[in-house]
Amino acid sequence: MPVYKEKKGVSMRLKHVITGLLAITSSICTVENQITPYISIRSQGLNTPRHLVGSLQQTYVDNSETLHGTAAIALEYSRNFHNDDIKKCLFGTECCPQINISGSRIANRGEHDWLADYLYLPTDFKSSLSFDPRIDNVTTDFMFYIGLDDWTPGLFMSFYAPLVHTRWHLNMCETVDLKGTNSHLPGYFSPDTLQRNQLLENATDYLGGALLGPISQTVAGQNFTSTFQPLRNAQMPTKQENQTRLADIRACLGYNVAQYDRFQAGIGVVSAFPTGNRPEGEIFFEPIAGNGHHWEFGGQLSLAGKPYLSADHSNQIIMYMEAQLTHLFSARQRRTFDLSNRPFSRYMLIERLATPITDNLKGNGTAPSAQYFNELLPVANLSNVCVDVSASLQAEATFMTTFVCDTFSWDIGYNFWYRGCESIKLFGVHPFDNNTKWALKGDAHIFGFDRGATGDDPLNGAIPLSATQSDATMQSGTNFVDGFTQSTAIKNPNIDNPQNATGDVINATANNPLSADPFSNATTIQTSINPIFLKTTDLNVCEVTTRGLSSKLFMHFNYTWKECHRWTPYLGIGGQVEFAHNNDNCEKDCTKCTTCIDCAINQWGVWIKGGITY
Repeated sequence: MPVYKEKKGVSMRLKHVITGLLAITSSICTVENQITPYISIRSQGLNTPRHLVGSLQQTYVDNSETLHGTAAIALEYSRNFHNDDIKKCLFGTECCPQINISGSRIANRGEHDWLADYLYLPTDFKSSLSFDPRIDNVTTDFMFYIGLDDWTPGLFMSFYAPLVHTRWHLNMCETVDLKGTNSHLPGYFSPDTLQRNQLLENATDYLGGALLGPISQTVAGQNFTSTFQPLRNAQMPTKQENQTRLADIRACLGYNVAQYDRFQAGIGVVSAFPTGNRPEGEIFFEPIAGNGHHWEFGGQLSLAGKPYLSADHSNQIIMYMEAQLTHLFSARQRRTFDLSNRPFSRYMLIERLATPITDNLKGNGTAPSAQYFNELLPVANLSNVCVDVSASLQAEATFMTTFVCDTFSWDIGYNFWYRGCESIKLFGVHPFDNNTKWALKGDAHIFGFDRGATGDDPLNGAIPLSATQSDATMQSGTNFVDGFTQSTAIKNPNIDNPQNATGDVINATANNPLSADPFSNATTIQTSINPIFLKTTDLNVCEVTTRGLSSKLFMHFNYTWKECHRWTPYLGIGGQVEFAHNNDNCEKDCTKCTTCIDCAINQWGVWIKGGITY
C-alpha cells in the first residue's frame, strides 16, 4: 500500500476516502490478477506430427502379410515466441505490466509495488523488474514402428523415445531507480540499527538466494544474533537453467479393424512411461523435460485413406487422421505456493516464534502464547510442499495430407492439443500443520525496548515481542497505512490483536512499558495477544491449477531412395508452429477454488528426420 502524506487544504475525511478507494482498486487487481507459480507444459515427447511426417507412406502398406516397419530418428530445435502468454501466467502482466519494488518510506508507493523491506532492502529503495521468458529445446526423437501382419493381420506396435535438452531462461532485468540509503530502525529487523551496508544491494540478490547475515549485535550489554534465511525456493536466477532427460517413452499397441487397399481404420491403446524430471519448486521458471513425471494411459483412433492412387502406385495422395485420449495419473511433485488471495506472497517474510516467554513479556497483563525467536525467512522456504497432481484428460488430434510423387513426398497438416485442469492435493506433513511457530511479520516492529518503570530511564535492553500481521500482503504491511507517520507506525498500531507491551529485562518481574524507540519516549509499543500463526489452509493450492490448449500447423518434405528394395532409406526436413489459446487470466475470479488458468506456450520448431523402411 502507498504511503500518503497529508497536504494542506485536504480534509482528513477526504484523504481517508481517497485512501480507501485506492485500497479497493488494489484489491480488485489482486483478485483479478490470476497467476500460477508453475506452468505445466505440453511434453516435448507428445508430438504426433513429428512422428508421422516422412514415415506415414512407409507404414501405410496395402494388405501386407509380412513383417514390416520403419525405424527413424528426428533432430528438432524448437523455441517459444510471443512470450506475453508466459508472462501473463506467471505475473499477470495484463493487470500489472511490470513488477515495481519500493520501500515502506517511499512516498506515493504504487498500489501493486512489492514491499522492498521484505527483500532485505532499505525502506527508501526503488526499482523495477522486467522479464523476457525463453524456452528452447533440442530434441532427438527415436521412433520405431512394426507391423505384425504375419502374426495377426492388422496388428502393429510403435515406440517413441525423445531425448530432450531443454533450456529455460527468465531473462530478468532489474532497473534500480533509488539504491536507498536508509538503515532499518532498531526493532524492525533486529534489536539495534541494521545499517544500509549490511543489507542486500538489490532485488536480484534476494531473488537469486543471496545470504544476509547472520547479524550479531549488543544492546545494553545483551548479545543478540539475528538470522535472516536466504530465499531457497522459487528463486529467480539470472542464469539459464537446463535439463537433459528422456522426456517420456511412449508406446502404442494397435489393430487395424478395417484394412483395404485404399482405406484403413485402426484402434489402439497408448501409454507413456515417465522418464522426465519432476517439478521441485526451487526455481521459479523451472526447466521441465516431459509431462511432469506422469504415467499416461488411454486410447487411439486412426483413419487413413487414399483418394488418389496412380496405376503404378508411384503417385498417390494419403489423407490421415489420428486422435489420442489419455489420462495423466497422479504424480508426486514439489511446488512452491503463495498464500491464498495474495499473489507473490511466497516472497514475504515470516518470523519464528517460540516459548518459553522471556523478560516477562506481556500485553495488557497477559503473557503471549509465543515470542519472536531471532529468525526471519521467506514464505517460499516453507511453502514448498509435496503435492499429488493429476489431469483427468489429455487429447491430441492430428489431420495430415501426404502428396507422394515417386521418390518425393510432401506432408502438410494440423494438430490440436488439450490438457484438462490439474487436480492438486497436498501430501504428507507440512510446516504449517498445527503450527505454533511461524507467522507473517509484515512491517511490524519485532522488538520493544525496556527504559524503566516510566519509559524515560536509560535503556535497560531490548525485548523480543509477539507482534504478527496475518493481513499483510506482498504490497504492504498493516502499520504504514492510512497516512500514519513513522513515529506512529513504529508503535505497531495495526498488528494482530494489539495490546500495550510490558516487560523487564533486568529481573523479569516488573511490568515496564516497552518503548518503540530505544533512545526516546515513544511508549508504548504494541504486541500481539495472541499472535496469529500460519495454517496449512492458508496455502493457495487449489486456486492455481492450469490447463493447456493449442493448435499446430506443420509441413515436411521428404525423399525416399526407392531403388533400395529391402532396406529403403528416407530423409526429410520440416517444421511446425504452435499457437497457444490462452484466455485473459485477469478476468478470472480467483475467489473460487474451481478457477483454472489457461497456460500454453507459443512455439516454433524445425527438424530433420531420417529413417529406414524394411
